[in-house]
Amino acid sequence: MTLQRINPSKLSNLKAEMKLNYVMVYNYIIRPILLKHEKMIDDTVQKISQTATSHLTQITGNLTEKLVQEGIRRRHI
Repeated sequence: MTLQRINPSKLSNLKAEMKLNYVMVYNYIIRPILLKHEKMIDDTVQKISQTATSHLTQITGNLTEKLVQEGIRRRHI
């Protein structure tokens, strides 16, 4: 195997071409995948948040109701 000298201008062109290829791969392949997953993650977080809020509302409502009933019972004792 022999080493060849690379012309600096060709090397510069090669670097620019490689950079363009990386940018195209990112823009047309990687970025859409990331955006799709980002939306899926946002949707999942939203659902989890709604479920947690619903459960907390139910729990606090049940606790409030029990405290009120306990207070009513204590007054009648």
